[in-house]
Amino acid sequence: AQPAENWTGAERGSRKARRRDPRSRAARYFLAELLFRTGRIGDGLEEIASLSRLVPTAGGRISQLLARYARTPGAASQLDDLFRRQPAMRPAILGELAKDAVNADLVLALADGGQSDGDQAWKGLLVQGLVESGQYEKARRTWSRLSGVTSTGPVFDADFRGSAAPPPFNWTFASGGSGFAEPENGTLHAIYYGRDPVVLAAQLLTLRSGPHRLAMHVTGGSGVAESLAWRISCVPSQAVIGELHLEVARLASEVTIPADCAAQRMELAGTPRDVPSQVDVRITDLRLTPMQPR
Repeated sequence: AQPAENWTGAERGSRKARRRDPRSRAARYFLAELLFRTGRIGDGLEEIASLSRLVPTAGGRISQLLARYARTPGAASQLDDLFRRQPAMRPAILGELAKDAVNADLVLALADGGQSDGDQAWKGLLVQGLVESGQYEKARRTWSRLSGVTSTGPVFDADFRGSAAPPPFNWTFASGGSGFAEPENGTLHAIYYGRDPVVLAAQLLTLRSGPHRLAMHVTGGSGVAESLAWRISCVPSQAVIGELHLEVARLASEVTIPADCAAQRMELAGTPRDVPSQVDVRITDLRLTPMQPR
């Protein structure tokens, strides 16, 4: 009856099926869908709430149904009421909506004031979706808001004090057979074994166009300049616009961000040489600051 848009017959059949088996996922799900279709939103949400309490494993289909409904005008206030009664449903719905960056504002509106319990994977999905759609500034603002980061410079955590904020606007560090990097009391400690190409540390940036000065202090063993370098490339083209090979000294270099380079990837990259040699360095006072155009 429902595919034939015989709403009266479909509702009558679904209600009979629900009375015969109140725990039937199908009966309650299709009845809720029908109620949404025919504009009886409150009744549909009640049906969904009952289904969620009775059959927790039905969450995936429920999330998809409510995500479709959430996009309709006026849905947010109705869903807020449902989330107050069923807080565990909030992260599942947000996760479904966060799969599409178009829903970013809606996701943030539904997340406001909500409990932080439950699966928080939707936050990473939302930020990554904005990055992939080229909305880099909005992605950074959203990341900052969801992470509770109130102030950031051109490079986040440039002093390597450590932060719980997630990638991509915070550091990611490698740890494996090719080498590793980790923050230690205001220092980036990096070891590269010299055998395979590897990115030991990386972060996504949103620098403004124009010249910038990259500076740091490096201490460590010999052979550094041959195998380790900070590299800055445009996203998503991956065109390298700046590279500074490490030496055991105070280093500085200039990099110019092109006007068509809205986001950049900064990474500490290891490149093998003819004769592999281990490099063990510590990096402090990392700074990437805008300069006045010449």
